[in-house]
Amino acid sequence: MYNKYILESKNFVPVENEDDYTWLEIINPTEDELKFLLSDFNLPKDYIFDVNDPYELPRTEGLEDDRPNLFILSYPIRLSNKDYITRPIAIIVAKEKVITIYNEKSDVFENLKSNKSHKVDNIDEIENFVLEMAWEISKAYIDYVKILDKEIDELESQTKRSTRTYHLEKIIALQKSLTIFQMSIRENAPVIESIFEMGYLEESENRDDLLRDLQVENKQARVMVERSTVMLDKLSELYTNVINNNLNEVMKTLTSVTILMTIPTIVGGIWGMNVRLPWENIPHAFWILLLLCLVVGIITLIILKRRDYL
Repeated sequence: MYNKYILESKNFVPVENEDDYTWLEIINPTEDELKFLLSDFNLPKDYIFDVNDPYELPRTEGLEDDRPNLFILSYPIRLSNKDYITRPIAIIVAKEKVITIYNEKSDVFENLKSNKSHKVDNIDEIENFVLEMAWEISKAYIDYVKILDKEIDELESQTKRSTRTYHLEKIIALQKSLTIFQMSIRENAPVIESIFEMGYLEESENRDDLLRDLQVENKQARVMVERSTVMLDKLSELYTNVINNNLNEVMKTLTSVTILMTIPTIVGGIWGMNVRLPWENIPHAFWILLLLCLVVGIITLIILKRRDYL
């Protein structure tokens, strides 16, 4: 499917006009839509088809005069509070219009359409639209890492006295998401810098400020991911130690209970033999043996307690 938008009061408004639009958004394109792009905009095939590969690496390419008219970035997609993936988006500047091609929806694009956090004032400029898209992607990484941090904090409080594998599975999911983020943010960095090689931004008075701010945003995302990764690694080690410690406590308790239960079993086994034994002719022999088991059990329990086995 595809949508066409025009910018009005810094908001992107859908339009039906075939020519009067600024942004052509193509989501999970059909074969006919791909043919339309190839013929109407005279684009190379790799511009269109490479984005269908979910593992396509971020990069830039130029149509003419080495101008980087194609920008492929990795954007984050939230599946749950602990599960995230990234997918490529192709941003193409052609015929004074911006074309974006991606296969899976994300909050990044909804934020861009609804003017939630515009970084660039004159976003109506095509080059600034590309800059705004890069800004939203970098900001999305930061927002999602904050959610992951909350999950890590919650997980830390839950794992102090737990041996459940659920928490281990959650740690693995968080580690996977952070690793994906770390690689995508690193690969996005050179593409973001290449945005400022476009002619318009080279002449812009606030070019250096925009470049610095976007670089800082991307660096902040990278640092936050690295910090969260370290925290999660430490938490994983802590969780492993907690599990081992809890299992040791359980084994000590079970072993101590086994020892206590063995005492009456041994006494009962001995006095159950078909041979002559002490007290066999005493009417209250059963109660005497029961009392003997109880006394020995209490003494054993005291010894185990003093040695911190219980």
